[in-house]
Amino acid sequence: VQFLRSTNLHSDQTRSRVLGFSLLETILAFSILVVVLISIYSVVFGGFKRQTLAETQYELTMMARAVLDEYVVTYPEMPREGIYKDMWVWTITEERVEGLRPTSMDAYFEFFEIKAQVGLADAPQGTLQTLSTIVARRGPGL
Repeated sequence: VQFLRSTNLHSDQTRSRVLGFSLLETILAFSILVVVLISIYSVVFGGFKRQTLAETQYELTMMARAVLDEYVVTYPEMPREGIYKDMWVWTITEERVEGLRPTSMDAYFEFFEIKAQVGLADAPQGTLQTLSTIVARRGPGL
């Protein structure tokens, strides 16, 4: 009778080993899970970072457009640089444009390229947005 009990005990231990997971299998499963979770994390938070960057670029573009439009409309009263609400820093540059198609009206008008450069006051230099337009102004003495 004792022999049968010991045989049955041995087979129960073997059966429990076959039905469970080994330490190696468990570690491998957790390693795969960690790799998958890290991949998902990097995709999700990389998307958030790109979205934030896109929103910042959009805001910079809209501010540059507003500054450029206001400068063109209020010329020459508007200053060429400034800070808006301690958040936006902007600079206007103006350069005379030569070489446009000649017309009979050239004696009366001059063309200028106006560039508006806008950035965040607390951001590094790489986050600048520049927009430009060309305007015609009356020539000197007119």
